[in-house]
Order: sequence, then C-alpha cells, then structure tokens
Amino acid sequence: MKIKDLLKTNTVAGEGIVRWKVRDKTGKIVNLDLPGYHIPNAEVRLLSPQVLLSTVGGSAKAVQTTADLILCLGNGVELQAQYCPRSNYRW
Repeated sequence: MKIKDLLKTNTVAGEGIVRWKVRDKTGKIVNLDLPGYHIPNAEVRLLSPQVLLSTVGGSAKAVQTTADLILCLGNGVELQAQYCPRSNYRW
C-alpha cells in the first residue's frame, strides 16, 4: 500500500496494532491500542481520530479553546492536548 502526503508518496512496510501511551485529563497513563501503519521514512507518528473513535466505540465530544483540546471518548476517558505557543503543536 502507498500513502500520499503533501510532498511525496510513502510506502507502507507493515500494518498492525500500535500502542499509544497517553495521559488522560487527570494525568493517569492510558494505553490506546489502535490499528496503524508502519512507514519507515515517516518522521512523525500520527494518530487518526477516526480510527480512535471507531476502535473505542461510542461517540466522542471535543471541546477546543485557545489553550487546549479535550476529547471525551465513548469509554469515559477524557484526553487533554495542551497548546504549545512556541511550536504551535498540541500535546
């Protein structure tokens, strides 16, 4: 399988379950085991919200402010990504 990004096409070397260790809103470590692709040349890891929600099940509600993004999953877990003004990334 090939995946096209904005600059080039990357080759998928494999697919399987990827474990994401994230902290919930309270600081507790939560393991999210989600289907994913192994792309050797990729410089970043991307988590697909659509895959996350379809795997966890239920519905989700997101609340975004200028400071953070809170994603409430169908299983009751709340994830909080804080905005980093230096890099424009959310963590």
